Amino acid sequence: MKLLTYSLIFALLITSLSCKKKEYPEDVVITNAPVYYSRLKVNDLPLTLQAGIDDYYMYSSYKQDSNNVYGFIGELKKSTCDNCTNSLKIQINDYKTSVFNSPVIADSSFKMGKYGFFAGAKELSYSVNFKSSVVSDEYAWNFGDGTTSTEKDPVHTFIKPGKYNVCLTTRNNNGCMSTICNVQRVESGNPFKASISVLSSNGNTVVFASSYSGGTAPFKYFWSFGDGSTSTAVNPVCNYKYRGGYPVSLMIIDSKNDTARANFNAVTQNDMSSCATNYSVANISPVQTNLALSNVAVSWKDASGVEYVSNTGQQSDDAYFEVTSISNGGLNEKGQPTVKLQIRFSCKVYNGNKVIKLTDAETVICVAYR
Repeated sequence: MKLLTYSLIFALLITSLSCKKKEYPEDVVITNAPVYYSRLKVNDLPLTLQAGIDDYYMYSSYKQDSNNVYGFIGELKKSTCDNCTNSLKIQINDYKTSVFNSPVIADSSFKMGKYGFFAGAKELSYSVNFKSSVVSDEYAWNFGDGTTSTEKDPVHTFIKPGKYNVCLTTRNNNGCMSTICNVQRVESGNPFKASISVLSSNGNTVVFASSYSGGTAPFKYFWSFGDGSTSTAVNPVCNYKYRGGYPVSLMIIDSKNDTARANFNAVTQNDMSSCATNYSVANISPVQTNLALSNVAVSWKDASGVEYVSNTGQQSDDAYFEVTSISNGGLNEKGQPTVKLQIRFSCKVYNGNKVIKLTDAETVICVAYR
């Protein structure tokens, strides 16, 4: 009887222990998981966007602009849309320029505190109007600053003053191709420059004309006509032995030993096969540009998918943008490192004459870097 009693007690004990093993622990809540959100007022109406809710996702990226300034971008929008509505994008510019396509250290690119909005002009750039001398089927411009164009008469903006080797290549459908290159001095004032033109052409005889701007008289002229002959005249005459196209060059030296150079594709009167191309500079105008170092831009897409941006209008005195926390954001979906930023801001965003107020915003975003 005692044995039976002990057996029953042992069985109950085993059953009790096995029941306890089947109990599951309470759900674990990870309190330090990265949560990206924006709580703000849109024209005084409160709105909350949060990654992971209603298909919202935090997209992080970066880009380097034509000034070689990196912009670090965070965009909170739905992952299931082409033209996303009610979405917020923030770009924070680096505090410095960087070598093209070079890595950037994010730790030194962000700071706690207030940032300015993209606004105002800080440096002069130069808008140059180029004119091709020929009608052709194809135009290929290389402006010597890493940019190109296929327009006949492009207007190009050089971000910085300097000397740029600008080349134009034209090609006709019959296969005739010609190239001309000239160094353009792009700067304020009246830099010393030279150019070549043709006064007249009769058979194989070509009368050239020189012109210049800037420089200090008197001048010395050195011509090379592309056939081995030279001249030191101001407006020389070249009697070519054979008809055809010739690369002509001119160097002018002023009294201060400053040098201006020009190249020109010349064609004799009776040569119908050459398709010599040349170009001229119609106008150089200084324009204002903004590197926007350590500045920010805010973009908002409303419920209709219309985009409003902060950098096309004036900000009021109570506008602000402040980074209150900086931490490691891990890797994004592209495997790029990110920085997690906690931000407070208020600003106006513009679409033409339409204005939206984004106020009392508390935002956590991540931006990528390289």
